[in-house]
Amino acid sequence: MDAINRIAAVHGLWVIEDAAEAHLARYKGRPAGGLARMATFSFYGNKIFTCGEGGAITLNDPHLELRTRTLRGQGVDPGRRYYFPVTGYNFRLTNLACAILCAQLERREDILARRREIFSLYGKHLKGVPGIGFQPVAVWAEPAHWLYCVTIDEQAYGHTRDELMEFLVREGIDTRPFFIPLHRLPPFREESKKRGDFLPVTEELGRTGLNLPTYNSLGDDEIQEIAEVIRRHAREE
Repeated sequence: MDAINRIAAVHGLWVIEDAAEAHLARYKGRPAGGLARMATFSFYGNKIFTCGEGGAITLNDPHLELRTRTLRGQGVDPGRRYYFPVTGYNFRLTNLACAILCAQLERREDILARRREIFSLYGKHLKGVPGIGFQPVAVWAEPAHWLYCVTIDEQAYGHTRDELMEFLVREGIDTRPFFIPLHRLPPFREESKKRGDFLPVTEELGRTGLNLPTYNSLGDDEIQEIAEVIRRHAREE
């Protein structure tokens, strides 16, 4: 983010931080959501803190805050009831959704502690499985423990990521692949080809990355079982 912000400053660009899954993560001691001009968070059902859907914007510019509040609240002038100086949108979270979020934030230390335990147990039980790659964490980073991510080296593991996913489904374990890289999706694919984009690391992660079940009520025995199934399938014919 430091490098991105420096480049943006040189060229007079805004930086909008995508912190959708980075609840309470920290970058060089600074909280995610406070690293750029503004940031967005998601509260979709699989996030660390959730109210089912919706999200939040964080910023520290009072003029931008007023503009954002006006746009998300149907364009109503905050100082004049039922007066609409601009065309706005109905992007507000409901009071009920906010109450659910507030209750979770009050328990944030317990929630984060359990997430850290889940990550630690996965690392312990998957250690030494051939072909399983783990997500590195920089020394200056304090990650958000959202989904436990691994990569699958087909040569070492004996199966592709997708073959492992199919096997896990047959064992009653649901997983999800990493996101498909943006430059491979239809809205961006043709322009990417024209530019001659070459992104081998991105494409390798998109091809081999796997997210394992990660939620607060996941039991220790369930984590061990998932890991044992993955270990058992390694090198199986």
